[in-house]
Amino acid sequence: MQKKILAMAVAGAFAAAPALASADDSVTLFGQLKYEVGAVDGAGTATRSGNRDLVHSNAGSRFGVRGSEDLGGGLTGIFRLQGNFGGPGGTFGGPLTTNEETWVGVDGNFGQVRLGRSDTAMKNAMKPFRAFTDTLADNATRPGTFVGANNGINSWSRADGIHYQSPDFQGFTFGATISPVGEKTDSYYSINAIYEMGPMNFSGAYETQTSTSDGYGILDTGIPTFFGAGTAADIDSWHAGFSFDFGQGDVGVKYHQWDYDGNIEEKLEQVVVPANFRVTDQINLRAAVQYNTLDNRRAGLGSGESSWTNVAFGAQYHFSNRTEAFVNVWNDGIEGVTANNTNDDVSDDGTHIGVGLRHSF
Repeated sequence: MQKKILAMAVAGAFAAAPALASADDSVTLFGQLKYEVGAVDGAGTATRSGNRDLVHSNAGSRFGVRGSEDLGGGLTGIFRLQGNFGGPGGTFGGPLTTNEETWVGVDGNFGQVRLGRSDTAMKNAMKPFRAFTDTLADNATRPGTFVGANNGINSWSRADGIHYQSPDFQGFTFGATISPVGEKTDSYYSINAIYEMGPMNFSGAYETQTSTSDGYGILDTGIPTFFGAGTAADIDSWHAGFSFDFGQGDVGVKYHQWDYDGNIEEKLEQVVVPANFRVTDQINLRAAVQYNTLDNRRAGLGSGESSWTNVAFGAQYHFSNRTEAFVNVWNDGIEGVTANNTNDDVSDDGTHIGVGLRHSF
């Protein structure tokens, strides 16, 4: 009996929420449900099988609440609470975790200030260059990100801290993020500058993090990385990108560079080229190429230069503006084994495929 009463109360709350939002337009519920099944080849290492494995993913399934309040004097109070849900193995049975965005802020003629967890200025500059959002293929082609079998680096991130977004100055905007994640006065910060001129978008961004020996920084999240997780080091990252909307679709190119200044100096460079083409109002084709090069490996992994290329192709069928089916095919080179890079043994020549369905609300 108690379970029935609880179920009715939850259903009533969800039914009443849209009416409440439409009454004063101050609170909105939003989210997305996505499920994908993939056939993924392993890399033949200890952490992956050498066979084609069936996997499933609900990555991108999220729920959120956002709202605003007129504070008078040209100020608006704003907030957002957004998270993912899903249990072990990517099932839908897990709890909601507010791991995406949780912030409160104010908006006015001076711009927007958000306090809490939100996308960094670096991530905001890279958003036009992500072609396979919330799919398995995204792991191979997401801009500003590399994830390997035993190491990785990530500039596509959120940060707890202070975030600023400027007003639009005739197409020009800029943003900044500061997050106190380092030891003593050392912190993470990033800045961006974006200029939109008709169908063209130009963007640049910079981020830096110092003394991450505590292991909980934005660029150094405690996982093994090229740059040595849990070690005192400075990491600098640059982005420059250009995208063009030609009416029937869009294409872009972005360059990213990470420099690590520690006991061993290393540099990782990445070029991403995404493209979309709308065949009809319902059918969209997309593709992305991610090319990576790494100079000067860290201790124990040899030295020299290695390179690898990830490629993805996909098609989307839009039943409506909110519901779509998709299929993606991709190949991730991970780290190509070369004459100067033979210690990792994580080359991957496999072709992977994913099929899924997504609904936004």
